[in-house]
Parts: sequence; structure tokens; C-alpha cells
Amino acid sequence: MKNKEEDFYVRKDIRKLIQRNQNPIWRRVFAYVIDILILQFIVNIIFYNKIKYIKYDNLSIADLYKAIELTPESKHVLIMMGIMLTILSLVYFTLLEFKYRQTLGKMLFKIKVRSYSKKITLLQAFIRNIPKSLMFISYLNTIFIIDLFFLIFSGARLFERLSRTYVSKT
Repeated sequence: MKNKEEDFYVRKDIRKLIQRNQNPIWRRVFAYVIDILILQFIVNIIFYNKIKYIKYDNLSIADLYKAIELTPESKHVLIMMGIMLTILSLVYFTLLEFKYRQTLGKMLFKIKVRSYSKKITLLQAFIRNIPKSLMFISYLNTIFIIDLFFLIFSGARLFERLSRTYVSKT
């Protein structure tokens, strides 16, 4: 019985700590946008020789989509870029949050990932970043959207809860 009581008080203390350290969502969103721009820049450099020949200037989004569908080369390049972004984002977010508890975007906005326990583990960093990497796979990006809804309506992402981590001010 005593263990359940202690566990209840520990959880209550953690909830208070998280509420006190909650950041405005805009900080997290802008930090994420910065990180995605960095990743996209890296992937564009890697695929530069392939994408420099694809010229679809001044096309509407619908026309661009049709042009990509009609040219297998550009479709192949875009699929490869999506796969590269997926893998790179999972590695980037996981390793930086494990080692430094921050990505470059989080550093700019002075926010940090914390664990309910003493130090964030590699597994926790991996679990919390699964939806971020799946965003680039069109049929799996609903996981990312569900994760965002949790953030908007509860203040914490679903995969943060699963990994027992949260984001706080530095």
C-alpha cells in the first residue's frame, strides 16, 4: 500500500514540475520548423545533382503534382528524398536529444527535453521522435498528426507520454 501512495505523490510532483516548466506551443513549433529546414537543407545538398535538372518553375501545385507523376525520374528522386529525410530526422532528433537534450532548433528557443527519471535514455529519445520521422512518409503521417493533436489539446505529445519525457525551459 505504501508503494502506491509513494507512486501517487511522485506522479503528482512530476505533473506539477511539468506544468511549471510548460512552454508556449509556438516555441516548440518554431524550434521544429528550424530543425526541419536544417534537415531539408542537408538532403537537398545530398540530392543536388539529381534535383538541379528538375525544372518546374512557375507551376501551380496541381500542375507540379501532374508533372511529377508524368516523369518517373522526378518521382524516384522525391521518394528517395523522403526516405532520406525519414532516416536522417530520426537519427538527428534521437541523437541530439539523447546527447544534449536539445536539437539546434530547441537551442535557439531555449527549450530542453527532460525525462521523468534522472537522465533521458536513448530508447526514450528514440520513442519520442518516431512521429517526427514518420511525417515524411505520406501514409504514416497520421501518426504525426495524432501526436500534434495531443500537444494542442493536452500540452504534451502522445509519444512524449509514452517515452515519459517532456519539454521545458533551459
